[in-house]
Amino acid sequence: MILLASKSSGRLATLRAAGVEPLVRVSDVDEEAVLGELIRRRREAGLAAPSAAEQVQALARAKALDVMTSTDPQEAEVVVGCDSMLEISGQVVGKPIDAADAHERWRMMSGSTGTLHTGHFLVRTADGAIAEGVSSATIRFGSPSPAEIEA
Repeated sequence: MILLASKSSGRLATLRAAGVEPLVRVSDVDEEAVLGELIRRRREAGLAAPSAAEQVQALARAKALDVMTSTDPQEAEVVVGCDSMLEISGQVVGKPIDAADAHERWRMMSGSTGTLHTGHFLVRTADGAIAEGVSSATIRFGSPSPAEIEA
């Protein structure tokens, strides 16, 4: 049995479309704290700020490990943690906070491209073996009219 450590309806739908009916348990990970710690460790090591790919990988890892700590190996064989971030012009953009923010985002993205980074972290509950990675996809945004953006 697979345990999905995510509240994402899209991730759940993807697994179901592949014929997998996972258990679902949302992690209690403080994402800002995880990213703050990642930034702090890199700064102390004299490294540049983490890339979007490094950020999603750290969040996917944290979510999977958080859920695994409360999972009995008899309950699930594998815990899957994921996280995604959209990068546009070198900047990570989160979900719009309101309609005005969504309108402005569409105006900014219209006709451009971005990169969607998704981190995956799988951990086997029996022995803690892990598999992890990041996938990135180029997203091409359409050019909606002002009326379409407003709608």
